[in-house]
Amino acid sequence: MSGDYIMAVKSIGLSTVNGRKPCTLESAARHNKRELAAELEGRGRIDADRVKLNYSIAGAGNVAGVLGLASQLMADIDTSPDKMRRDYCQAVEIVFSLPPTTTIDTAQYFAACVAWCCERFGAGNILSADVHQDEPSSPFHAHVLIAPIQAGRWIGGALIDRTNTQTMRESFGRDVAAAYGLRMGDRLTGKRKGEAVAMVLKAIETQHRPVVASNLWQPLRQAIERNPAPFIESMGLELADRPAKKMKTMAQIFTSTGKGAKRETLHLRKPNPIGIEPSPKPANPIGIDGEITGRKPAIANPIGIENGAGKRQSLSCVGIAFPKRQFATPSIADSPSPKDDGRTVERDFDAPDPDHQPEPIRTTAQQFARVVIDDDGVIRERDYYQPQPDGYDQAGADW
Repeated sequence: MSGDYIMAVKSIGLSTVNGRKPCTLESAARHNKRELAAELEGRGRIDADRVKLNYSIAGAGNVAGVLGLASQLMADIDTSPDKMRRDYCQAVEIVFSLPPTTTIDTAQYFAACVAWCCERFGAGNILSADVHQDEPSSPFHAHVLIAPIQAGRWIGGALIDRTNTQTMRESFGRDVAAAYGLRMGDRLTGKRKGEAVAMVLKAIETQHRPVVASNLWQPLRQAIERNPAPFIESMGLELADRPAKKMKTMAQIFTSTGKGAKRETLHLRKPNPIGIEPSPKPANPIGIDGEITGRKPAIANPIGIENGAGKRQSLSCVGIAFPKRQFATPSIADSPSPKDDGRTVERDFDAPDPDHQPEPIRTTAQQFARVVIDDDGVIRERDYYQPQPDGYDQAGADW
């Protein structure tokens, strides 16, 4: 293979979502057309003597032309910046880059990149396409600014959402990069980028001491920290491959605590259902004495019954009602009449009872029924004509 290629996609606008740096279409065009004086006044990123090697492939030739073309495309679909949000996506930019050690025809390659953009996004939507060869850290790259128009609508950043970006990368790698024997280079970010910067700096400090002592070291170091990939390629360095992500076993998946807190929460107090008041001491289940746990025995309450039901009313919709006790009142004929002194004596059934309602008409057998107290203290009802056991039917018995 001749080397790796890089394809970067970004939106141009004032949005700061996810840490984006706001950028206007005008500032992006001025950078691509090298009309920013600050960039040309010697920070080491742009070599002013090599600016003349840059060239344009498609779109407008200057900043005014880029802005005018974007305004015209908006007018053609009956829209304008006034009808959009302040941080709307003003354009989409794709950057194609090759390593410094590449051996392919860079002019032919970048022409193929722009042709691919014209075919995918429409030739009329290409605002500008500029090839840069004046940056020491990345001497071969191209910027393509595109108006995000699709089906007669300005769709903004939706043109390069995650799904569309992945499709674009696959299409470019298959239709363009593969024809030149190129493979997609790893994008160095985060920890991996830090490892690459450290590797390049260490190699220069140990193998190229004169460079460190020269006036070029400071701008060169800044270029390495911004993008160490070209230096790794040119110096023949290799980053260690990323370790393959270990797949979890089924047992690890089922026993995993997930992405939340790494601790058990069964000991935490659970919220109380509506209507059930928390108790300072948990009640013992029925049949379990409180002495087993070292606490004072407590009376267990069934579900829905609140302590002190006579004082408070449970709000639970599930509960047990407390019906009033109802006892069967014995009839006058079936029970003796209590007196004020507590003794139980016989009562004449023919005499009116002031404390009770008149009794219904009684049968003959009921009229001759008597209530007696036996020797064992049990109250019994006997028929008048029934023989008296235990001597009650003997002559002269006083009963």
